[in-house]
Amino acid sequence: MKKVFPLILFFFAFMSHSQNQTNVWYFGENAGISFENQTPTSLNNGNINTLEGCSTFSDTNGNLFFYTDGVTLWNKEHQIMQYSNGSNATDLLGNPSSTQSALTIPHPTNSSLFYLFTIGDLNNNNGLNLYTIDSSKNNGLGEIVAGPINLSIDENYRNNWSERLTAVQTSNCNSFWLVSQSGNTFISYKIDENGLNTNPIISSTSYTPESKSGYLKISPDGTKLAIADAQHYEDNYGVVLFNFDDETGKVSENGELISTKAEDGTPYGIEFSKTSNKLYVSTYNYFRNSTTDPTTSTYKLFQFDVLSNNIKESKQNIYTDNDGFRGALQLASNGKIYASITKAYLNGGVNYLSVIDNPDENAQDVLFTKDAVYLSGNKATQGLPPFIQSFFSSTTILDDATEEIINNETQTYFLDESHIIRSGTIENNATYTWKKNGEVIGNDATLNISGGIYGNGIYELEIALSSCKKITATVTINFVEKPIIIYENCDVDEDVTDGITTFNLQTKKEALARNINDYTVLFFEKSDTSFSNPLPNEYRNEENPVAHEITARIKNNTTNRVNLETLKLQVTPTISEDFSTLYAIEEDLNANENNPQFSLGSNDAKINFTAKIEEIKNLYGAYSLEVKLYKTLNDAENEINEISQTTENENFTNNTFIYVKLIDNNINCDNSIGKFKISVLEIPEIVIPDLPLSLCSQENNVLNLDGNTFFLGDNYKWYFNGTLIENLNEPIYNATEAGVYKVEAYRNYQQINTTIVGYNTFTVKKSETFSILSLKYNNRENNITVVINKNGEYEYSLDNINFQNSHGNSFIFNNLDSGLKTVYIKDSNGCNETISQEISVLKIQPFITPNNDGIFDTWEIDISKNPEYKNVYVTIFDRFGKVIKTLENEAWDGTFNGQNLPPKTYWYKLKLENNNGVFTEQTGGISLNKR
Repeated sequence: MKKVFPLILFFFAFMSHSQNQTNVWYFGENAGISFENQTPTSLNNGNINTLEGCSTFSDTNGNLFFYTDGVTLWNKEHQIMQYSNGSNATDLLGNPSSTQSALTIPHPTNSSLFYLFTIGDLNNNNGLNLYTIDSSKNNGLGEIVAGPINLSIDENYRNNWSERLTAVQTSNCNSFWLVSQSGNTFISYKIDENGLNTNPIISSTSYTPESKSGYLKISPDGTKLAIADAQHYEDNYGVVLFNFDDETGKVSENGELISTKAEDGTPYGIEFSKTSNKLYVSTYNYFRNSTTDPTTSTYKLFQFDVLSNNIKESKQNIYTDNDGFRGALQLASNGKIYASITKAYLNGGVNYLSVIDNPDENAQDVLFTKDAVYLSGNKATQGLPPFIQSFFSSTTILDDATEEIINNETQTYFLDESHIIRSGTIENNATYTWKKNGEVIGNDATLNISGGIYGNGIYELEIALSSCKKITATVTINFVEKPIIIYENCDVDEDVTDGITTFNLQTKKEALARNINDYTVLFFEKSDTSFSNPLPNEYRNEENPVAHEITARIKNNTTNRVNLETLKLQVTPTISEDFSTLYAIEEDLNANENNPQFSLGSNDAKINFTAKIEEIKNLYGAYSLEVKLYKTLNDAENEINEISQTTENENFTNNTFIYVKLIDNNINCDNSIGKFKISVLEIPEIVIPDLPLSLCSQENNVLNLDGNTFFLGDNYKWYFNGTLIENLNEPIYNATEAGVYKVEAYRNYQQINTTIVGYNTFTVKKSETFSILSLKYNNRENNITVVINKNGEYEYSLDNINFQNSHGNSFIFNNLDSGLKTVYIKDSNGCNETISQEISVLKIQPFITPNNDGIFDTWEIDISKNPEYKNVYVTIFDRFGKVIKTLENEAWDGTFNGQNLPPKTYWYKLKLENNNGVFTEQTGGISLNKR
């Protein structure tokens, strides 16, 4: 016993870290990944370059030992390992083109020794060969200390040897089975404390593969064996599933053909889930030799339920890639299965691995992720490194009520419900141990965790299948208070404001059942604690409008377990018609002026919406509402550009629509948006004439002041010089004296029960007699200026034609013709007689152009249109005072003593003699232009 004990002790230590020995993978074209933290990270330091076969092995701490493509062996420093004789290990008898060219098994009791098995490909078949590696040699870098040893039994076996290798732990936990295949025979070699037993277990079967390629895998629990017969010419070959005895190493004689090329394509990759309950197979439909091949291949991935009574019929397609060739499937220590989906046999490598995230789930729940792991520019080819399958062995934890696997992710349970979890593996004579955060809490296949009795944390199940063989599973469970399910319903019946509506309770039964497949749900009032009066499915919440809670009694028809849930009935208000009009009074733009003379309506209004919002809230008094206002329907639908309640800087015009959104507990019904109209009420408008309002100087004159708004029902008040005129409410007042009159029009708007006022001011002046102070003609400007002795509104005319209004005491007539003119002036108010006065306009020619064209060839003073003059005398001289010409009632031709004068300005002095012999003098300039 003393001799055996340390061996068993070592083996338990070995088994507790076995999954770490699968942590590092090297494969494909210099590709590699590490599972040190369960999540694969890319490695770029590998030297391997293989089309298919490869093998990698790590120590119990997960540190790399060595890796190979079946021909070359590299150590943990990525150097080529050597034989004991010093030669390089570059001539192993495997082949990179072999499906499973190599597989490593550690010595069960000697932690330094490893057995490396290699297989050649179908064209260079060296059969099965063994190499022994001592990792303690060469300063821990390892060395091949023995081999090759051919294990192919005889030449007949070797010639038919396949490219398939797999391994599993024995049932007594102290040894391994290495299983390979030749023809219709499986050969199992046992590795125990004595090393490799060279006498294999031979299992002849009824199925003879047509192809030597394609993967071979034993299930992690050591009960099943599956091969992928990669025969791409014959339709009736494919995937075969056998029983395996991990105690004897025997494969069952008869296998089940569960997939054929004709049905599903040529199989290549094959793998079991960790629990051994599911089998995955990858197929392709065309052997694409190179990416230059114009024909593409279709890759498919299938799942089979190994526990099904009809495994073949349980097949489900998980994924299809219409541009995918073939590739391996390999289980990892994190429980996921990784897939290489190449494009072709040659040059078909890809930069990613794909992954089945939850391979133990049923097909409809399986999550497959294409291109999940980036290989940092390196490429995966058709092969991935195989391992001892029992390294991945585990069980599952199920929710007893739903029978769903729950150990793939964190689970959340409600504190006020019963919960039982149980082992997914039920074995006779097995021992079950439940731990929570390392502390033992149960010893049965099931564990009652109702009410969160053990609290939040990691729950671990350990199943001892024998004195040495154990499988485990863990699940993280959090307990939370059960949230109340709320049934939100919009109030769309005859009264949308009362908070009462009809609920179809049937629609909430599934949610209340919370994933129970077969259930019965009945509803009761909270007060009905005996559950004697079930509520109808069509239920009205008249007992408590808006928000009312009832009890749902849910029975699991499978387990007969009953849960009680609270269902909260929440009513949300709706809008069935427009809200009432909001009335507002337009602003008086002159209201803030100092001593305003008249009111001036703005045609819009500033509005404080506070009262309107409260009015709407009061309509829905049963609710606690938030009311939001918007200018457009789009703004209301998207809840943007909300109008503030006061809008102090914004005016609204008449007939504007404001959109109202009702919000209750942030739940919006489709018809929760309504509107109301803004009606801007006008200030009474009083229009007075622009003409001046004057009383004439004559006695008994009366001026009618018209303040009528022409709006039925308006009332009026009149003020004279600021004093109210008593007993007067008519729109017209007869003014008899000058002064300031103000009229106010009062209008009552019944819509808001408010009276508003408009006003205007009449300034009445008394008209006075006037006379002309001066009347002058300006020859240079050719205009007449008239000045009178009074300021006021007067009208002016020449020759009693086209009177023009002017304010003040003067007026100018421009652009005149020569002749005798009469100026007329009258009072604009028509109060005084029109006065007039004559004035002579003598328009003097300012230039002469003596070029004989008949136009202004001479210069003269024409008095023919001015009969008050009888003679005109003119003296013309230059700028030095030299007399050029004297004229008497005659014209000048622009010469001096018969000679043409040069173009320049000359001067004149004239004397006008009127009919009474009185002279008038005037001077000016004459411009002599070019001839």
